Amino acid sequence: MSAQSEPRGEEQRPSSKSQSILQVRLSSDLYEWLRTTAFYERRSMNALVNEALEQLRNKSEQT
Repeated sequence: MSAQSEPRGEEQRPSSKSQSILQVRLSSDLYEWLRTTAFYERRSMNALVNEALEQLRNKSEQT
């Protein structure tokens, strides 16, 4: 794997200037679902949360 290729299952990350940190509290059940889904899809929990938020934003902008 070259230095420029991205890890398998990860989206390309935005530059550090465009990132923000957010702490989120999840129920134990939701956390375990997220952790298990990330494991089986070989993706980070962060990637799954970001994708879900983007889908929610797109859905709300269409209405």
